[in-house]
Amino acid sequence: MDRAAKGLRRSASLVQRSLSEYDRDVPEAAPLRPMKTDEAFPLALRDLLIEHDYVTASGKPSWTAFAAELDVHYETLRRAVTRERLPSPTLIEECARALRIRAEYFLEYRIYLAQRDFDPEAVGLERAIENLKAWAVARKDGGPSH
Repeated sequence: MDRAAKGLRRSASLVQRSLSEYDRDVPEAAPLRPMKTDEAFPLALRDLLIEHDYVTASGKPSWTAFAAELDVHYETLRRAVTRERLPSPTLIEECARALRIRAEYFLEYRIYLAQRDFDPEAVGLERAIENLKAWAVARKDGGPSH
């Protein structure tokens, strides 16, 4: 074995040993969060706030602290969380931004996107018609018939 190969082998050994030593000190990783939830916005957001340490001394979600991170008024957040109003797409996007997740994580946002696909003002009349036809075909092929 030539000198270069021995050097590479020795470097690989050192790197492997270093990684093994590092692994011993790293706590086991938390399970990955699903890419989306089917929970209602208030419940999903509550869990996320606790997970991201937006909590009071008693461990309950700190809506006030979280609202301070958003570019929306506290009352807007409060009304959505207490179900006085549905969460707007803007509110969901702001919450997702603050929590560093995709807005599509939230069920209500995915519903908004689906509805938007049928809105001629959002996607154009031709595209809305194409989407409606595709949806009708999918329903005939065994999709939901609600």
